Amino acid sequence: MDLDPDHSSARGDQETLRRVLLTALEQAGLPGPPRELPLPLHPAAAEVARRLNTADATTGPAEWPVELPGSWQPAERATFAAGVRLLAAVWPHMLDELRATVSQVTLLDTLPTDAAALGVAALDRRSLTPTPAGLPGSVRLAEALVYEGTRCRGAAEAAARGTAAAEPSHRTVALARCVLLYERLLSAGPAAEPAMEERYGRLRAELGATAGGGDLLG
Repeated sequence: MDLDPDHSSARGDQETLRRVLLTALEQAGLPGPPRELPLPLHPAAAEVARRLNTADATTGPAEWPVELPGSWQPAERATFAAGVRLLAAVWPHMLDELRATVSQVTLLDTLPTDAAALGVAALDRRSLTPTPAGLPGSVRLAEALVYEGTRCRGAAEAAARGTAAAEPSHRTVALARCVLLYERLLSAGPAAEPAMEERYGRLRAELGATAGGGDLLG
């Protein structure tokens, strides 16, 4: 971009974004907006086009081929696949909800503190590594997916109803679901049970200290 304003190149940028958006919709077999979609693009449409044009993404395993944009390393993708297969084995209904709610899983070095984004589960990169106590990365990844996926579901539910997202209550439900995940894992009897027992106890205590948390599990 030059110092002097330039209507022609600015218009060209918008036309490029429009082509990216329309082409992606066509390739996906989805009905799109008319070819004469007015410019400048609506901010939401422009953001979709920007993401499509800058995407450098891989996908998850066959059980959930979700988009994994950004800097996923091979070892991280392997851990993700193991966590997804763990969910498929012990809590398939939870994985079904994730498939219906989450279109992208991103890795961040620092998690944002604001409301969950629609369709995007943001995970702390550290959640893919084992803990010193021996909790496997695949288990931590499954927990993170349950937690952040539930927040995504809450955001989508609020958007569908046209209401503000009730983040505190969504976090409580997410925490309760994490407790249920560990109950299922412990019942299945995989390895690292002492570490899972410890994590389960911490989550139950945290849930009990949350307003209304104890009532969710009866």
